Amino acid sequence: MTNYLIDLKNALTSKEQSRFLELFYNETAHLVFAFCRKKGITPQDGEDIVQIVYTKVYNKREKYNPDYSPLAWLFVITKSEAKDYLKKSAIYADYMKDYGLFADLSQNQAYDPSSKQEGQELDLSALSSKEKSALEQRYFAEKDFREIAETLGVTETNVRKIISRAIHKLKG
Repeated sequence: MTNYLIDLKNALTSKEQSRFLELFYNETAHLVFAFCRKKGITPQDGEDIVQIVYTKVYNKREKYNPDYSPLAWLFVITKSEAKDYLKKSAIYADYMKDYGLFADLSQNQAYDPSSKQEGQELDLSALSSKEKSALEQRYFAEKDFREIAETLGVTETNVRKIISRAIHKLKG
């Protein structure tokens, strides 16, 4: 395998950089894609990850150390991107599950604290003020976990736990 990364790193013009990146891509993209598929990533998402990986290769070309194999460097970037993708997918899946629950609760019946209604009743009195605030910011103000963490003075991880605990209490 030709080490196109050295050529990419040393290229002086954007035309040369583009040529060497394309050569490296053509020689190795199938490996990145195959790795993503083995990790259970869909073909469509795998193609997106391939594009992200080669964008990172280009942006980090100056950091490539020729003492190491170009495949080893590519593998580190690929592994990191696949891991980030899987982590984001899991967080998004959790969010959608929680959002689905919240949407279902909101469509079942309107909450009227002054009257008992048949069906599912939300007992907001069981929630702490922090839990109420976190739910309100997350689902009504559509803030992300970082923004909520800043307003509540806690970590993002703690916000996730607070919201999860609140939803669990609401489920009863």
